[in-house]
Amino acid sequence: MNAPRPLLVALAALAFTACDQGALPPPAPRPPVDARGALSLVETQLSFGPRIPGSPGHAAQLAWMLARLDSLAPEVVADTFPWVTTGGDSL
Repeated sequence: MNAPRPLLVALAALAFTACDQGALPPPAPRPPVDARGALSLVETQLSFGPRIPGSPGHAAQLAWMLARLDSLAPEVVADTFPWVTTGGDSL
């Protein structure tokens, strides 16, 4: 049996409004974004030059990023993995 479309829309609306929205905690306030600080981080990352894996720029950027993250968390673990490109290069 096919229900008329207006009836389906009404049932869907009723189902959405019947959900208990009061059970969810209010969202935590978001901290303000420091635009200048964010831009400074991007500029620092770009200052390392090309960051192709295996290059000096990549190693410098990785060391900088790990040091920066280490200052923000009690433990930082770099999840490294080997990669072989379609050209046979190991990265």
